[in-house]
Amino acid sequence: MSESDLSCVSGCCVRGLRDMSSLRGWARVCTPVARTAAVFLLAFSMGSAGSVAADEKDGFPAKVDAVYSIAWNGMELGNFVFSSAVKNGEYTLRGNTKLSAVMGAFTWSGFTQSLGKVASGKPQPAAYAFSFEGSSKSGRIDMRFRKSAVTKVTSVPPIQPSPGRVPVTEAQLKGVLDPLSAVMAVTAPVGGKVAGVNPCKRKIPIFDGKQRFDLIFTHARNEKLEGADAFVCKVKYVPISGHKMNKETKFMASTDGIEIWLIPVPEAKIFVPYYVTLPTPVGAATITSVKVSIDTPDGRVALSN
Repeated sequence: MSESDLSCVSGCCVRGLRDMSSLRGWARVCTPVARTAAVFLLAFSMGSAGSVAADEKDGFPAKVDAVYSIAWNGMELGNFVFSSAVKNGEYTLRGNTKLSAVMGAFTWSGFTQSLGKVASGKPQPAAYAFSFEGSSKSGRIDMRFRKSAVTKVTSVPPIQPSPGRVPVTEAQLKGVLDPLSAVMAVTAPVGGKVAGVNPCKRKIPIFDGKQRFDLIFTHARNEKLEGADAFVCKVKYVPISGHKMNKETKFMASTDGIEIWLIPVPEAKIFVPYYVTLPTPVGAATITSVKVSIDTPDGRVALSN
């Protein structure tokens, strides 16, 4: 096979990716993996929103703006732009993602929003929306919550029963968080502290509108960065329902390579995600902080890579 006959996008390689029919074939192979990656990447890239949404009277920042770059196997695919705001204990988290490959032949964009409030130092989502548009399909998911329980899910197109898919029960939708609110528990202070504490001891129950899963965090190591020390958390993906136990799911559930690097920012009383790596069957997806701006009662804190 000659080099011209083999095209690779985001780690997925097929012969002769030179027309729309072969591009659709690539999408059938790679889109399920990209969708799984998006769950992690969107959630983790929202990390700086976590404790930002906490009650202002506790000194948490009222506003965060951040930009992250997204890559796959070292190839830049696009970026993620995030903003958060908190007022009177109510939070609004928003994110926009744009990806492009094969000189624009494959594109994907997504918008995510979560609204809620903080009660007893914990996030309580009220509404979540995720919409996306790609080269071959588009869709939207809306969810409503009451006391951390999902009360309504609307999907366009509708989610149809499928052989082999593990059914989601009503009991599994209690005490869960949407992918954005979930990270509030990851980046929030530990016992009210940021300095000198380990943030890598968490179990986060998540429902994204389709799948119910847990993310279990454990401490892997510390890394020295310029001007800061990063806590590297190993993350275990535990599928519970809404999934098919196919090769993709088995790989994600068995891998020990998912990591998130958290940098403590004592001035803002949060842990800011610096770097995320997500191995998949077709290569490694990464998301890296480019710049983060945090408004605190004492002024603005700016971080850049």
